[in-house]
Amino acid sequence: MEKKRREAIEVICPKCNRTEIVYVPIEEIPKCSDCKTQMVIREILTEGKRD
Repeated sequence: MEKKRREAIEVICPKCNRTEIVYVPIEEIPKCSDCKTQMVIREILTEGKRD
C-alpha cells in the first residue's frame, strides 16, 4: 500500500486576507471562517521538519 505524503500549504482569503495552514491531501481547502469566501493557496510550505 502506498503511503500518501502530507504537504503543508498556507491558504489565504482573497477578501479579508485571513491566513491558515492546512495539510493536503488530508484536509480540504477551507472557506474563511470570518467572511465565508473560499480560500486560495498562497504558498506551499517546504522548509522545516519532515516526518
